[in-house]
Amino acid sequence: MVSLIYLFFLACTDPAVVESSSAAPVDLRSKVRVADVSKQLFSQDIRVSATIQARRTSVLVPRVPGRVSQVNVRIGDLVQEGEVLLNLEGGDYLAGFQEAKAAHELALLQAEQAQQHFNRFEALRKENAITAVQLEEASVNARLASSQAKRAAAGFEVAKNRLIDTELKAPFSGTIIARNIEEGEMLGGPTQSPPLMLADLSTVRFIANVAESDIAGLQADMPASLILPLQNQQFSVTIERVNSAVDPIVSTIQIEGTLSNEAQGLRHGQSAELAFSLEETEHVAIARSALLNRKDGKANVFILREDNTIEKREVSYGRSDTSQVPILTGLNTGEKILISGHTRLSDGDEVIVVGQE
Repeated sequence: MVSLIYLFFLACTDPAVVESSSAAPVDLRSKVRVADVSKQLFSQDIRVSATIQARRTSVLVPRVPGRVSQVNVRIGDLVQEGEVLLNLEGGDYLAGFQEAKAAHELALLQAEQAQQHFNRFEALRKENAITAVQLEEASVNARLASSQAKRAAAGFEVAKNRLIDTELKAPFSGTIIARNIEEGEMLGGPTQSPPLMLADLSTVRFIANVAESDIAGLQADMPASLILPLQNQQFSVTIERVNSAVDPIVSTIQIEGTLSNEAQGLRHGQSAELAFSLEETEHVAIARSALLNRKDGKANVFILREDNTIEKREVSYGRSDTSQVPILTGLNTGEKILISGHTRLSDGDEVIVVGQE
């Protein structure tokens, strides 16, 4: 019975309708939304990591090799310029100094005697009591003794300085920030760590790196805030220097300034944050949702052509705290850009526009 009803239904169905239904095309084009590319004013609040460094640092190593007899400072000690920080065993240098001193005194005496001998011969020559050859020989001996005295003086000065250099003194007033030496150790060969390190912390520098995409409007003499999150402290500072070169590896520019630290509350190598605001600048702007494959300030976008096909293009973009992003390179005003439905598309695909913003 069921079979008879089915055959009857087929017999009554219009063949044209069946053919029309089975041949209906399926539109596989992706549906997207687009927006016009236009310009917009952006004011940027920048906050980057910073490092605090001493205004001046110095790795301290004795000028002469030797065994350490005494270390007079520890990390954190405040020292004055000229203060003795470390002593080497000076017995050998003292003996060398005394020997050089005696040699110098002997050379001076010999030079004086040779000069007196020449003076006598010079007087005798005037009386024709000696020959010209004898006078010349006395002159050569006097000059030779004088040269030997100068050489001995130089050796004496070297020996004296070596003895002095067994005391390592502070080249300026500051704070000991590293100590990697103990009594009894030898100094003079290759070393991986500095024996002592001194820092002048009365004034410190702050150093930060700003992304290349954020440098528009960045300049020296800009006010900023140096923030120490862990200490809950904040200081008003000025950006004093903006490097004119971009680091090609990480695409950043270094900025820095100084800050008084008379209270010694800031430390060398301390981490901080630097916050500042850039003046409003006009840039080509697009919705953040249009950016694909974002990395290091660069991303891909899709541009809508007049024939409803799309073009994949790389752009560089800047920082923004809103849904709109400043585009630094890659786009022009008046172009249409895909802002939704575009995450799985490829260059040259044809799309259906279902909305525009």
